[in-house]
Amino acid sequence: MYHLTRHAIELHSIDPRANRVRRYVLVLTIDPTADAPYGVTSQWGRSGWFLRGERFDAHDEDTALAHVKAILKRRKAHGYRVTRVDEGHPLARWLLDEDIPTERAVDDQPALFPLHDDTVVQTAPMQGFLFR
Repeated sequence: MYHLTRHAIELHSIDPRANRVRRYVLVLTIDPTADAPYGVTSQWGRSGWFLRGERFDAHDEDTALAHVKAILKRRKAHGYRVTRVDEGHPLARWLLDEDIPTERAVDDQPALFPLHDDTVVQTAPMQGFLFR
């Protein structure tokens, strides 16, 4: 029985002066039972919000890796930095050779605007939260 293999790379672009907190996730999926066994899923958007995405399917590994490399080069040109690479990712060494910038992942989204320390008040059920 074959199993699905996933390798992810996560990138961030953070610039508080420009109010930019962006996230980009690239996932290489290998499914030997599929017609096109190599898939590249790209997801992007503002950190803490829903991510948009698209999928690219390839019949061979070289095509899939070339697609990932092209995306990474574009993200590098736009100021993104790699924050996480799954262990055993086929492009881990390539990332070092290409000198793609890296940084430690931030656990929380940085505060771009000063927030009040007021308490959070819950309204009626299913209505969400209101800030005083």
